[in-house]
Formats: sequence, C-alpha cells, structure tokens
Amino acid sequence: MPVIVEGVETEYQATFLRAMGCGYIQGYFYARPMPVKDYEKILAQNDPTVEEPFEEVKAKVPASLIWTQDSKTQSLFNQLHFPAGVCSENHTLVYPILVNSAYLSRYEYGTNIMDAKGKGCIVNDPRENKIIYGMLSDAYQQKKAQIKEKEETDENGKTVITAFAVDYLFSVNNQKIYYFAIYEK
Repeated sequence: MPVIVEGVETEYQATFLRAMGCGYIQGYFYARPMPVKDYEKILAQNDPTVEEPFEEVKAKVPASLIWTQDSKTQSLFNQLHFPAGVCSENHTLVYPILVNSAYLSRYEYGTNIMDAKGKGCIVNDPRENKIIYGMLSDAYQQKKAQIKEKEETDENGKTVITAFAVDYLFSVNNQKIYYFAIYEK
C-alpha cells in the first residue's frame, strides 16, 4: 500500500525517507502550496527536480525484510554481540538506518559511520574513508560481501584486530542499502 509522507522540509528528511523506501513525499522542501494551474505547468515542463516515486531495483533481499521489524527478527538481530545494522550511502555520508543494541551500546544514537565533514562519525580518518568507500563500491559492483581488517594496539598494549564487513542489499531511488558489521577478533 503506497504511503505519502507530508511535511518534508529538508533534503536530509527527503533522503532519509527515500532510503526507508518511501516514494511519495510532499512538503515545503519540494514546493509551497500552489494553484492547480501552476502545478500543471510544472508537470508539463517535465521538471528534472521532480523525482519519480519509489522503485526498488537490484534486490538481493526484499526491502520489506528490512523495513518490517517484527519482534522475532529484531530479537535475533539484537542477539548479535557486535555492532551491526543496515546503512545507506549518500555520496560523502554513510549513515545507519537500522542498528542492533550492540551498536547503540558502543556508539551514541545518531552516530554516522562516515561523514566527509568528520563530525560525529565512527570512521574519521581520510585513508579509512577511502577504504570503506572502496568496499561499498566493490560490494555493489560484485554483489558480494567485502571484509577488511585493521590491526591496532589498545591503551594496554594489546593487539586488537577490528574487522569491518559490508554487503550490498538493494537500491531505492539511487540510494544503495548495505548490511554492515564491526567486530573485533
């Protein structure tokens, strides 16, 4: 059943809703209320700024599996002892859409995975950003999970190997949706 979201005022809200699979969005972000004749002019001009409704393509898993959060699925997801979730990539920003409780206990709510502005994100080293973007690109192009490991020494002198895994799931309105996990070996 199609759903129309009203009251969208920012690009962030529109991008987030499209990543969630909502294809019918209206609000001041797109246009203020107008007479029917003005609206018909916009439609007649085939304005490229008017986006087409939701279209799910290249699905590895159905989008409904991600967006339908029944208690059994969420319970299994939360039993993972390492941070994991579903994220969306939008050019210079990789942000979580759905995360498990391990992610929430390790990182603050609303923490992005990567952000070119470097604010409030897990990965903020430009070299690591490049590696992760490469992983996302490879996962999308090869339709195969990508895993990279990083070796570091913690404050106690112990060697810790952290692995970051991503797998492409599907695309919604040019937004690529991935599964991700961050775990220590």
